[in-house]
Amino acid sequence: MGTVYAFFADGFEEIEAFTAIDTLRRGGLNVEIVSVTPDEIVVGAHDVSVLCDINFENCDFFDAELLLLPGGMPGAATLDKHEGLRKLILDFAATYCCHLCCSDGVG
Repeated sequence: MGTVYAFFADGFEEIEAFTAIDTLRRGGLNVEIVSVTPDEIVVGAHDVSVLCDINFENCDFFDAELLLLPGGMPGAATLDKHEGLRKLILDFAATYCCHLCCSDGVG
């Protein structure tokens, strides 16, 4: 089984992100939290700070099984503006991509 990559940007919706990640990890899946910002620390829509596992630029996603994009604003809008993530979503379209809430417009 590959890795689930969950993409975070400042303003992400904490409940959507953490509920999905917690459920996947409890199910035995490997989940990596990826920051799309220059910093590996991102702040959620309700001021919850999170240290991500890795920064987008430092990951090759070779083992990606699922891309997870939590909603929340302005987090989803920031995800949509990230050209590297947009390209990854298009390249990954033949597999699985999970958009939560307002992140459905990303990519």
